[in-house]
Parts: sequence; C-alpha cells; structure tokens
Amino acid sequence: MTGHIEVKVQGIKVKPRVVDTETALRSGIEELWSFVGKGTGSKYVMGLDIECTPVESTNKVSVLKLAAGSLCLIIRLLNLGTIPHFLFNFLRLPDVSFVGVGIKDNVDLLRRDYGLECRNAVDLATLAASVLDDPRLVGYGLVDLANQVIPLQVMKKPACAFFSDWSGENLTTEEIEFATIDAYISYKIGNKLLGGL
Repeated sequence: MTGHIEVKVQGIKVKPRVVDTETALRSGIEELWSFVGKGTGSKYVMGLDIECTPVESTNKVSVLKLAAGSLCLIIRLLNLGTIPHFLFNFLRLPDVSFVGVGIKDNVDLLRRDYGLECRNAVDLATLAASVLDDPRLVGYGLVDLANQVIPLQVMKKPACAFFSDWSGENLTTEEIEFATIDAYISYKIGNKLLGGL
C-alpha cells in the first residue's frame, strides 16, 4: 500500500512504510537501522510516536511510528498479534535516543498495552527547553516546537486525524502522511538538539 506513497516535508522526501507482519517489521527495522547505524561513538536519534484509536473502549495503542533519515515505519501493533522479540530488543538499544513530544506518556502506553520498554526515551520539549535555555518550550507541542527549533513550517494535524480509526483494515493516504510527518519532525528536532545534522 505504501510502495508508491512519498511524503514531502518542505521538499524533503520521506518514505513511509506501513508494516503489519513480523517479516515486514524485521525488514523495516533493518532498513531504518541503516539510516542511524552510520558512524561510531555517538548516540543515534530516532523519532518515536504512537497513535491510539479514541473510539475504542480500551483505547489501546494501534500504531507505533519510528523515523530516522528519510524513512518512517508505521507499525500496526494490533495487526501483529504477538510482538516479536527483536522489536523489544530494538527499543532497548543503549546507543539510540528515541525522541518525541510527550514521549513519557507514549512509552507508558506501550508498556501497558504490549510490555514494550524504551531504554532511552527523550522528551523533545524538555530537551529543547534545556538546550535552548528557554523554559517556555516545556509546554510546547510538536508543531510549535518545530517552528522554534528547525526551519520547517509544520501544518497542524487536522481534526480528522485525531479521530482516525488507526486499527481499521487499511490506513488512508492522509493517515499515512500525517503519521509520517509527526514521527519525521520528531526525528529532525531531536537530531538537531542532540547535535546531529
């Protein structure tokens, strides 16, 4: 489904890949790692975000999004059934900083719903406030933070994306685009704040 979709974020081409099988997940993580696995002796940065389906009574995490380089994995956790051990291990890598806005809550939900632990979760608003010496940034959301930290004008997520059925049979093109943008922008902010390119 995502083979022909390419998301542009102010001219930067980001390739989304929706995965819902163990084989596709393994391949996707290997490709994602190729973007962060270059160089030695430094921490690597990966954008992390989740999506829940608000209409479900359980409000279980439906989608885990991971982004680095020009790739975004959109992992449909509900469709996987059993979570593969390599995903548990990947999220616990000591040299990777998983970054996002409100990431503590996201990690708590991943732990609650799937037992997934994220070893190095870094909240971007807190990090930005510290690095840029501006305590006001602690309360910023992703869009406002992006406008302060990186030269990208990010559009606000439309209301329909908040009420999407992320657990549905197929994701729409719009859902894939917004999922990709959220995770990619987290990656770009984290990469800049942690001293990357």
